[in-house]
Amino acid sequence: MINENEIIKDPLDDAAGPMLAALKKEKTWTKSRRAIRDNLVRILKKHKYMEFDANKKGFCLSGIGDSMLYQVPVKKTGHLLPFRGKLVRIVCTGYVGDFTYTLMVGKYKKKNAKIAA
Repeated sequence: MINENEIIKDPLDDAAGPMLAALKKEKTWTKSRRAIRDNLVRILKKHKYMEFDANKKGFCLSGIGDSMLYQVPVKKTGHLLPFRGKLVRIVCTGYVGDFTYTLMVGKYKKKNAKIAA
């Protein structure tokens, strides 16, 4: 579980940022929004983001396209264990049902880091 005071606002300052911003901007699931999400997932997987399902309350995310940065504590367990001591981006990429979302997590690369499509 991540506490709200541990969340770092995602500056959306890399190549994935515009896709995340576009997902938040569109409120209905159009063909365009699905394509943006699918492209985002493909890019995140290419950059070795790990995918898992979790209760959205435990990660303080409210919907598909939401993201945050999080400095993973060195004693963290669970899905974030492989990222101990690292700054990560956590992204909500899908809805499973009953308050469960598909999340992706990976090491955050600061501005000017290229995420090629």
